[in-house]
Amino acid sequence: NLKKAHTQLCTYIQVTATAQSILLQEKDDPLSPDFCWVSDTPKNYIGVRNYFVKEELRNKFVFDIESDDIPDPSDNGAEMPNSLKQAINYFIVASAIAENLDLKKRLKPPFTMLCHPDWSKQEHERYFAWISNYIEMLGRALLDDELENETFKDLEDSFKLAIKNLDQKIEFSKVKNSIGEIVEGGISQGISIINDSNPITGNLKDFWNKSNYHIIIGGNCIDRGFTVEGIMVFYLSRKSGVNSDTIQQRARFCGYKNKNHFALSRLFLDEKNKEFFYRYIVLEQTTRNQLKKHINEYKPQERAGFVYPVIKPFRPTRSNVHQELNIASATDWFHPRHGQFLKKEEQNQNLNIFHDFIGQFLPTFKKSENPLWRCFTSDYLTIADLKKIINRFNTFEREVPIKNIYKCILNEYPDDFRDDENILTCLMVDAALMQYSSLADYLKDNSLEKLFIDRRFKYNTKHFPSTNLHRGKGIRKNGDHWIEDNSVCSQNKITLQLSLVKYGLIQPPEFDENEEMHVKTKNLFNDQYTMAILMRFPKLGNWNIFIK
Repeated sequence: NLKKAHTQLCTYIQVTATAQSILLQEKDDPLSPDFCWVSDTPKNYIGVRNYFVKEELRNKFVFDIESDDIPDPSDNGAEMPNSLKQAINYFIVASAIAENLDLKKRLKPPFTMLCHPDWSKQEHERYFAWISNYIEMLGRALLDDELENETFKDLEDSFKLAIKNLDQKIEFSKVKNSIGEIVEGGISQGISIINDSNPITGNLKDFWNKSNYHIIIGGNCIDRGFTVEGIMVFYLSRKSGVNSDTIQQRARFCGYKNKNHFALSRLFLDEKNKEFFYRYIVLEQTTRNQLKKHINEYKPQERAGFVYPVIKPFRPTRSNVHQELNIASATDWFHPRHGQFLKKEEQNQNLNIFHDFIGQFLPTFKKSENPLWRCFTSDYLTIADLKKIINRFNTFEREVPIKNIYKCILNEYPDDFRDDENILTCLMVDAALMQYSSLADYLKDNSLEKLFIDRRFKYNTKHFPSTNLHRGKGIRKNGDHWIEDNSVCSQNKITLQLSLVKYGLIQPPEFDENEEMHVKTKNLFNDQYTMAILMRFPKLGNWNIFIK
């Protein structure tokens, strides 16, 4: 395929380690790529995953900026944020450590702190004043016999945080002189505002050479296209907004770093920005995984299953086109509605999944402890079992991208979804079966076929027909109600609902051969016995799914 691509002079897509340079062009664009490749992540490349994929990493590298520590731009009397003081202290100490590590190849300056508080130039001026005054105050304190010890004690707290990730041991006494030199002279020359009113003039190399230590304050001008040399500390308290690719480009902490430089680096983020970068991993990995799956095919980016998932309320920046690309949502419930249009072979494969797992776990399915649930439940299946089921389970083409989101979430967040963690599994059945104490008890006297539930839909629709597998409330013999199926779930762990179903049509006489949708539905429809699944992920949040 690559030879063919070369001979056709095709353009290529290179999906970088951060997935930020994916180029998807319109089908009628002559430059639209016919083939693509996915680059491997270089050894020294540091991406979002290196900071966020595990709780252990987040605890090592990410500090929280509390919401009440972010001054309102309209509050002229606001004081300097405590988190900003903490970030500056850390930056000074980390820079001193970087200069004093016993390495064969020294860490080279410049060392940089990037401060991104707001888009407003007025805010840039205020942060510049705060930072300049604070460093001047540190300088005076270190020259004051009474304040020197107390100031160094505060800086030693930052030192203890900085050395946590280092393999090499180093004593605070070794870096005290460097800290004094940085505070008293070196760092004040490197405090800069970069925005429309304060662009870098002259040679860029001269800008970086004017100091070994830089604190850069800015907004839109440092959002994208500006390479930050030697970034050590990243401070972001700017409101996230809703344009996801804009926020992605703020991740200036990504890039090539020596392992010791990486170990010293830290991020200071408010909750919304922290959550975005944490969730961004799903976007990145889903994009890469789905491209890889079709990498040897013609136009792999157009194959079913290649999606661009974005956590709500975020959206792609190009609002003039993204509504057309938005195909679905992934919510806390994974709710396939088109199993009736799977091929018979696929429906049989789904049924085989049920036979394989029910044979293994049949003795564990008991009548629910909740008397209002129409199901047998088991607590014995694990997330590892769920992954196996999802990998084998067939969904209709328009639901493949949605399923892939859940697969990616399970695979990419090992702390949140441990393989050995149990899930709640519910086998949904007719209310009449609730007279039995367990599934095994029921099967002693009845065949498996009686577990199947009819699911039917109508022809008379202008839209592609779907089937809701969840039942509503049902009246019980004593006058009470069976609870609706979407409330049959655990509030604390993943719920898997299994249903044995047979699909059918409610009003087949209304079939109209002149209606294109009716003809298409009839040609696709399969009335096989099969298995359907539904899943609920507590506190998952909602994702918009875009496809090209």
